[in-house]
Amino acid sequence: MAEIDFQGGYWEFNDGTALRDISAQVLNSRGLPGVTDLLERTAMSDTVGRRWGYGLQNTRITLTIKATDGANEALVVLRAARYAKAIRAWSRGPAGNTTGKIKFSGNALVVSVEEAGSVNDALVYEATLQVDGGVTEG
Repeated sequence: MAEIDFQGGYWEFNDGTALRDISAQVLNSRGLPGVTDLLERTAMSDTVGRRWGYGLQNTRITLTIKATDGANEALVVLRAARYAKAIRAWSRGPAGNTTGKIKFSGNALVVSVEEAGSVNDALVYEATLQVDGGVTEG
């Protein structure tokens, strides 16, 4: 299955109470499926060339996040989940979160949050999520 880096869209991660939007601080994410080529035809003889893949089991997702003095919500939420050693819900919409857009969701354990460098006035972190069970689309 193809795997791509997602930039843009939205990311939500549960802070222990509710899903919180951490999109503004997520620079990219790796580990979710991308589009896959299909070699089939529909009933109307249209060629179906690409579709979104999903249904991954127990995969790892890596988030690259940025944190500044004024915007560090993603870092706070992910570190809290890491130290709590709690499996938390997450949701990812590569094309946004409006009706009709592809969305992935599941539960994950944050296994690491490590500093990866800095860019201008922001620190950059890599957070690794271990998916618990499957990744669903919908």
